[in-house]
Amino acid sequence: METLKFYKIAIAVLLLLNAGTLTFLWVNKPPNPHEAGPFQFLVRATGMDEAQQGVYDKLRMEHRTTLETYRNQNKAVREAMFRLMATKEANSPEVQILADSLGALRTKEELFTYEHFRQVRAICRPDQLSRFDAAIGEAVQSMGPPHKPKPR
Repeated sequence: METLKFYKIAIAVLLLLNAGTLTFLWVNKPPNPHEAGPFQFLVRATGMDEAQQGVYDKLRMEHRTTLETYRNQNKAVREAMFRLMATKEANSPEVQILADSLGALRTKEELFTYEHFRQVRAICRPDQLSRFDAAIGEAVQSMGPPHKPKPR
């Protein structure tokens, strides 16, 4: 009976220690600079003032709206293409036309995003341009494919 009481107390103490450790780690977690999203990341990285942030936010909302349109078009074309799977071969003209349309939509999306960031860069002051360019470089690297570990 005495052993059972000891185990109950030990388990209770361990549970309290675990809860305390998890709470400590959660409360003292260092902030991730990318966690706030690309908007806050660029604002912090470049040191944009309030007026610049307002213009950037307007550009961001326009960009988001247009990208949503492109993504909806992309989804519709992709669904049309895959509906042909049961009746058409991959090299059929209909499938090729839809695949080319997907490629064209992706190109439009990428060029639109490129132009969006050119507009955001244009609202930066000369002293912010190098920080903007560095931040964009970092963002592009993080969006790319994962890096393979180098062999030892």
